[in-house]
Amino acid sequence: MKFKIKMINRGLILLLILFIGAGIYCAVDVAAQISREKEVRSNVETFYKGMESLLVWPDGMPEEDMETVFTNEEKYYHYLDKGFEKVKPYLYDNDTVSIEVKDDALAILNKFLDEGCKPSDVSITPKIEEIKVTRNYASVETKLSLNIRGSGNTNLVKNFEGQINYECVEGKWVIVYQCMYES
Repeated sequence: MKFKIKMINRGLILLLILFIGAGIYCAVDVAAQISREKEVRSNVETFYKGMESLLVWPDGMPEEDMETVFTNEEKYYHYLDKGFEKVKPYLYDNDTVSIEVKDDALAILNKFLDEGCKPSDVSITPKIEEIKVTRNYASVETKLSLNIRGSGNTNLVKNFEGQINYECVEGKWVIVYQCMYES
C-alpha cells in the first residue's frame, strides 16, 4: 500500500511541475506577443509618417496624364527618391518591394493630380483595425485618412484602407508587402 501512495504522490508532483512549467511558458509567450504587437504598431505609425513625404509632389516632376506615367513608370521613379528615403528603412531590402511602393505612390499622386490637386503637404492619420502577429510574421489592416493640401489652396481629404505584411528579419520588423486602396 505504501508503494502505491509514493507512486501517486510522485505522479501528482510531476503533474504539478508540468502545469507550473506550462503556465510559465504561456506567460512568457503572451508577454513576448504583446511586445511584438507594440513594436509592429510603432513601426506602422512611423512608416506612414514617412509615406507623408513620399506622397508630396516631387520637385521637378512633370504633370503628365496617367496613361503616360503608367506606360513608362521607371522614368518617374527617380523623382520619388527623396521621399522614398523616409520609408526605405522600414522595407525589406528587395527591389520588388521598393518598386511596388513607388508604383503605389505614383498611382496615388496621379489620382490626386487627376482630381486637380498637386499635393504640397500630406498628413496621414492611420487607424489600426487589426494586427495579427505570429512569431516572425505580422499582418496589419488599417484605415487611413489623408489630408492633402495642394496647389491653389485646394484641400482634399481621402480615405484609404491599407494592408501591411511584415517579417522579422534579424530581429527587425520589415515590410514585405504594402498596399493602399481608396475606400
